[in-house]
Order: sequence, then structure tokens, then C-alpha cells
Amino acid sequence: MKEITETWSIKVIIACMFLYSIILPYAAQADVFCGRWDTIDVLGGEYRILNNVWGATTTQCIEVDPSSTYFSVIYSEHDQSGVASYPFILKGYHWGSGTSNSGMPVKVSKVVTAPFTWSVDPNGAAGTWNIAYESWFSINGGTEPDAGELMVWINYAGGAWPAGSYQGTVSIGGHSWDVYFADWADWDYIAYKITSPTDCVNLDFKDFIDDSVSRGFINPSWYMDNMEAGFEIWRDGKGLTTNSFSGSVYDDEWLYGDLTRDNIVNFADLYEFSLIWLDSDCVNYKMLDLNEDCIINFYEFSLLAQNWLKEVQ
Repeated sequence: MKEITETWSIKVIIACMFLYSIILPYAAQADVFCGRWDTIDVLGGEYRILNNVWGATTTQCIEVDPSSTYFSVIYSEHDQSGVASYPFILKGYHWGSGTSNSGMPVKVSKVVTAPFTWSVDPNGAAGTWNIAYESWFSINGGTEPDAGELMVWINYAGGAWPAGSYQGTVSIGGHSWDVYFADWADWDYIAYKITSPTDCVNLDFKDFIDDSVSRGFINPSWYMDNMEAGFEIWRDGKGLTTNSFSGSVYDDEWLYGDLTRDNIVNFADLYEFSLIWLDSDCVNYKMLDLNEDCIINFYEFSLLAQNWLKEVQ
């Protein structure tokens, strides 16, 4: 078990170093946004980055590279006891508005896997903040979230602490997490706070959903509306940076090979498939790696070929 854990940790570190190395040139090309509700679509609309100063009137600026998922907090006036902002990257729906071909909303009971990889750099940011992934849940799907909020804290500083009460500790994805829960008037709040902060994760959000369902915090009839990754900031937070983020969700009705989520398997999907050819990743490619050998090769290609030009009705 120790050898497996060490090997997995080495793979995660190598993946994060690679992701970080390919985004370094982007910072010099970044656009700057300081408007409270400024947003920009990146990577052709697959993701959206939002400045999102929702809890304060103080100024915050982020720099964004539209050709990647890089964004960084370059200016912050925040200094308060409650959360001032949550600059983040979005895939899916956020309060009724969504990105393209995200595969969401999707009913919780139908989610098979929801992998995400996230590389960040706190850059020694002062103040009070967290670095947290989250997904919102709704009763009808794609509307304003009215059911649940599930957060995954991977880093934090300055006394930042989840809301709600402590529910216990659980091991997920090779990390230990303290679990918190609050039954609010408008939705239920769930937070998984990592016990040993990290700057890079490769996780399956489905594992957190399953744990929350088992605790009675999430109803399987709800809809998962989105995937978000960003920084909750109470005070300062200048320097907090997302180097790269990627996430996907697959349900039990997904047509194998439809990587672009346009409901047909064609050349666009073949191109996306070529980008992961011979990649070894037991988390992010769980839904694609049908023979469970942790590598994408001719076995998976033959299955894509079987669905060539098939459409989802």
C-alpha cells in the first residue's frame, strides 16, 4: 500500500509540474479585469472566469489568459470578517447562465465520475483566504441553486474556516478531509477541508458526492449544476493564482467517444482523443479507460471507432 501511495503521489507531482510549466508563458499575455462582476469566456467557451466580488464593495483585479485556464488575483483591497469575493473558473451553470457543452446539469444519481485536476500557487499571499473547488446543486437543474453547495478546500490561510459544524474526518483521493455541514434556509452547505494543504490535486468529485449522500447531506434526486474552482477571500489574497484547471462530468447515458459533448462522435472528438493518447491517469480518464489498465490506447480507440458518427437523440 505504501508503494502504491508513493507512486501515486509522484505521478500527481509530475503532472502538476508539467501543467505549471506550460502555463508560465501565459501570464505575460493576460488581460486584466477589475469590475465587480466582470466575466470572460476562455478556451472557446468551454470555461468562464469570473471576478465575482459578491460580498464587498472593495476593489479586486484579476489577470486572465483567454487561451488557457490561468488566472491570478493581482490587486485586492479586501479587509473584512466575512467573505468578500470568490474569483473562480466555471464549467457548467452559474445562477442560470452556463458554458458550452459542459454535460451539466446532471442528476446526482446518474453521475458516474466527475474528475478534476487543479494546479495553484498561493505565491505567499497575505490575509485570510481559502483555495476551494465547489459545485452547486439545484432541485430542477440549471436554475438558481436552491439545494446544496459542496466545497473542497485544498488550501487556506489567516484563520479561514468553513461554516457549519464538524462532522468527522474522511480519507478521499489520498488525502484526509475534515467534514463540515450547515443546514441553511436557502440551501445546505457542505465543506471538506483538507488537513494537510496542497497546491495540486487530481481528484474525482464523485467520491465527495458519494460521501455526502451517505451522510444524508445530498439528495440523489438533485442536479449537479457546475464545477467551480477559485479563492474565497476575506482579506488581501493578492497573488493567489490558478495555474491550470480541468474538469469533466460523465453520466450513465454518455455516448462513449463524445469528448466534445456535442452529441455526436466525429473528427472533433478524434482530435481530443489524440491529445490523451497513451496517457496514464487512473482518475481523470476513469470513464474513458474501460478496461481499467490506466492507459488510453488501441482498446479505447476501437470503442470510439464503434461509435463513429453515432448521435445522441
